[in-house]
Amino acid sequence: MEMTTDELCLQVDKSTGAIRYLTRDKNLLLSERSKESRQIESGSGPVNRAWLFLDWPKGEALYGLGAGDKPGIKLRGTARYISHDGGNELPLLLSDNGYGILVATNKPVICCDISVYGSYLCVEDEQQLDYYFIGGKKQVTIMNAYAYLCGRL
Repeated sequence: MEMTTDELCLQVDKSTGAIRYLTRDKNLLLSERSKESRQIESGSGPVNRAWLFLDWPKGEALYGLGAGDKPGIKLRGTARYISHDGGNELPLLLSDNGYGILVATNKPVICCDISVYGSYLCVEDEQQLDYYFIGGKKQVTIMNAYAYLCGRL
């Protein structure tokens, strides 16, 4: 199944539900893992967790937006919290490939890109992972969309 907007084209695999995010010109930005792209863990412990498994291409640079005026933190080859303690900022993952992922939660969010564990976003204490995929050729476009979605514009 395919849906196209002014900026993005989404392709959804009917059998697995995995989403491929492309530019309007059909250049690949990001794809979810084709098998078991999402997982929800609930009731097995004190905390619910939701995962989104992603296939980031080699060579793509990923950053977590730093709190306040701090620069972004590199996320490739690491496992890090991209959520912020306190404050009003929502977790944002930025790619040099022309997109950002804004996770719509104030709960802890982990970004993992360690080959042994896989590449994923995980939200703790949520029953689902809710996020905005922001496409943009320029970082300023993505940051303006982030500010708008967070109620700053």
